[in-house]
Amino acid sequence: MDSQTRKTKPKYEIIKEALLARIHAGDFSFDESFCTEKMLSEQHHVSRITAKRAIEDLEQQGIELTNERTQLEEAKASLEADEEELQNQKSQLDSKTQELASNIQAQDASISAAAAQEQALEEAKSDKQAEFDKAADEYDAYLKSLIAQTQRNYANAPISCSLNFICPLPSYKYISCQYGSGGHKGVDFAAPGGTNIRAVASGVVTVSGWHYSYGNYVMIYHGTDDQGNTYATLYAHMNSTPPVSVGQNVSQGDVIGHVGTTGNSTGNHLHLELRVNGARTNPLNYVPH
Repeated sequence: MDSQTRKTKPKYEIIKEALLARIHAGDFSFDESFCTEKMLSEQHHVSRITAKRAIEDLEQQGIELTNERTQLEEAKASLEADEEELQNQKSQLDSKTQELASNIQAQDASISAAAAQEQALEEAKSDKQAEFDKAADEYDAYLKSLIAQTQRNYANAPISCSLNFICPLPSYKYISCQYGSGGHKGVDFAAPGGTNIRAVASGVVTVSGWHYSYGNYVMIYHGTDDQGNTYATLYAHMNSTPPVSVGQNVSQGDVIGHVGTTGNSTGNHLHLELRVNGARTNPLNYVPH
């Protein structure tokens, strides 16, 4: 038997052939042959059982490996699907980011344009306010001159002012704007349209007419107090042409007009001004309310 054949045959086959050769040569007893054959047979049986169990173990391991491989492939497929979904989301996010960036640029441009327009409007407003203030100052100077002229007219027969003023309205809802609020130079008494407006004290009418800011209005000169201070009151936003005329003498409590919304006014109210020595002051320091 050559060495190549020995390598490929199982060990128990080699032993068996050697024993059989001894038996044929008469160099082996029957009992020894029987025991040896039995031993070889049992070894062969044990080897088959061991081999079978090994095969079964390998088959089980193969099944487990196959299952594990299947699970890994499913997990891989799931991860690949997740990756694809993340890529889609990233693409959508990138697209949205670009869209937002474009919108922000557009908004920035709009804001810049709006800011420029706002600045232009503020400059125009400032110019108009300057014009208005100039006109108001000029008109205020005119009213002061009227008071001074009236005082001169009555120099020989001065009008005495008792300062015992009354409220110009028999009733009103509330004071809608205080003196000094936002540069306001009078006091606004909110009242129903058509409410009678009364002279707070006796005096002479110096103005009865229309002004773009006051609307229909009346100014009354009340004369001087014991210290020589002059007093005049102005009633604005009447609903129609005043029923009194320039130069007319009025008594305290006389109706000189009615509440309205004319001129630079919103809502029915009386705008009352008090001038002491020609300068406007808070009427509520003298007029009960």
